[in-house]
Amino acid sequence: MSNLLPGQAAAAVKESVRSLRDCFMPLAGLGRSTRLHIAENGFPTGPARSEELQAQVLDAMVRSVDAIRSTYGVSDYRWFDLRDSSSADPSLESQYGITRDDYSPKPAFATYRDLITRHSNNGGATGSGNAGSGAAVTTAAVATKARCRPSRVKVAVKRWKNQRPTSLVVRAGTKIVKRVTRGRIPRAVWISMRAGRTRVSLTLVARSHGRRVTRVQRRTYRIC
Repeated sequence: MSNLLPGQAAAAVKESVRSLRDCFMPLAGLGRSTRLHIAENGFPTGPARSEELQAQVLDAMVRSVDAIRSTYGVSDYRWFDLRDSSSADPSLESQYGITRDDYSPKPAFATYRDLITRHSNNGGATGSGNAGSGAAVTTAAVATKARCRPSRVKVAVKRWKNQRPTSLVVRAGTKIVKRVTRGRIPRAVWISMRAGRTRVSLTLVARSHGRRVTRVQRRTYRIC
């Protein structure tokens, strides 16, 4: 049964987020612009729950969230918990930590640290919370914070001194989504993109001191 738990846990997280976004949030009038925060997602050690199994379940659930965060607009994820309230207490409620009550790390600590390095946008994260007696209250930090944008994005068009732009071509990936060849070149354009990571390039042709100059601006956007 323990061999099945990581996959079952990952599937449960995915289905929970899908149900919240597609079924329950629309009933409350909450659309795609409302970001989702996943908090107190955890798996304790204890009788029949080894520390190795905790690391496997953590890995599966965090990877599941990372795979769906753009699709469902997940902008924050927090693992519960950083520290056991009492590692000697056989109660599951006392052993949610990825460190023991003396802060010595369980295997899941290294797993979580590596996942933060691999999947967070800034390559790291910080911890927050308090460690108290009784029920554990410390919250391990953000692992997969997604800085994503809604579908319609305002893209600034950078200008250069002493150059008069004469045409502009905007590509999202390999597709041309905007072309301006007459009139005044705008200082920004609005474009719509599919969910996921998209590379946008702006090819600007200008006149500078009587010569034709081509410049390319490139940016990457994460769309929710």
